[in-house]
Amino acid sequence: MGRAVPFTYVEELNRVFDTSEEPNVVHVELRPLAPLDAARLRYAVQEVAAHPLVRRRAVGSGWLRRPRWVDPGGPDVDPLERVGWRDEADLARLRDGLLSAPLPTTAGPLFRVTHAVGPGGDVVVLRAHHAAYDGIATLDLMNTITRVYRGLPTEIALARAVPRTAAAQAASSSAPRPVRIAPEGGTPGRPGSGAVLVSTEVPRSASGTVNDVMVAALARTVRRWNAARGAAEGAVRVTVPVNTRPRADWWRGFGNSSRLTTVSAEPSSDGAALIADVAAQMAAGKAVVGPPVSWQLRVLTGPWAPSATRRRVMTTLRRLTGERLADTVLLSNLGLPPDPPRFGPDPEPLWFSAPAALPRGLSVSAVTTANRLHLCFRYRHPLFDHPAATSFATAYLTALSSLTTAPNPH
Repeated sequence: MGRAVPFTYVEELNRVFDTSEEPNVVHVELRPLAPLDAARLRYAVQEVAAHPLVRRRAVGSGWLRRPRWVDPGGPDVDPLERVGWRDEADLARLRDGLLSAPLPTTAGPLFRVTHAVGPGGDVVVLRAHHAAYDGIATLDLMNTITRVYRGLPTEIALARAVPRTAAAQAASSSAPRPVRIAPEGGTPGRPGSGAVLVSTEVPRSASGTVNDVMVAALARTVRRWNAARGAAEGAVRVTVPVNTRPRADWWRGFGNSSRLTTVSAEPSSDGAALIADVAAQMAAGKAVVGPPVSWQLRVLTGPWAPSATRRRVMTTLRRLTGERLADTVLLSNLGLPPDPPRFGPDPEPLWFSAPAALPRGLSVSAVTTANRLHLCFRYRHPLFDHPAATSFATAYLTALSSLTTAPNPH
């Protein structure tokens, strides 16, 4: 067993927030255009899983020690499974089960691959623990597997963050209480998550970037969704992960090198003004300098007590303060990867999703390939059932289209 490497604050935070009810996993899904060779896929997954940076796992902490990454010398588990699916509804149930399944940090590698074979073709679902992989890292992991499958050279490395990263924005006690998305069809207390996958045209606007338009459309969707259901109005706050890798390594590197910023959308903004306001807040959030985790969270995740005690304290504080401090919804847009994962020569439909922890209960995640924006609406079961999540996704596409085609829709 190699040298133990202590967790960073970001890694420890993502480990603490992982529960059996809310597995803290990042999800990437790829639909190859042709049937896969099962033996070649197994070889590719095993090759990647055997790398020392990939096969590592976590060992526990004591009173004054942080959890540590260790290399056990080989994978603890077989990360690949092969299953069948009958139709799209069956595939959706399979996906929901995978997103709801815990992924322990104590058995490496900290990812699992499901090769689903059905009448509609092959589907490859990758799940990676958020303590070890952010969205870019999970995409890079899938890309590495597909490159090994295609016989191309690969390079595995840990992500590097820029030396002066922006600070995570802690919610102020004087900030307005964020509105919650009105639930519909959900089951209170039901663990796990579901997902709705859609694709659309890439939104364009003279008022901001694709990401700015997406954030503005999400804020507008939440407001309209709640108004249609008689829910109280309030501040719509959108959590947006930010990649802190240097530009030279923007699309590569395993690990968790993302941080969170918050955009608050005003209810009276018209389309162009809303997008411009989002753009200004995103620019300001990226410009703030400081550590990637607030000092309060650094204290709480420090080695002041055994790991189990810290987890209980963090879970209790999250439950007590979440409704007051947690943002309304999360949007994570990976953008347009220059070399997207694919098992064949041509671009393949690709989706990605971030965790949707309560009380937010919903994350909207996106990645662009072949001039198509692929969106995953990942929801907690207490918030939505599948038809309600589909309705919300449809409403979001409508808002996205209106902000793209008309600067001042009303």
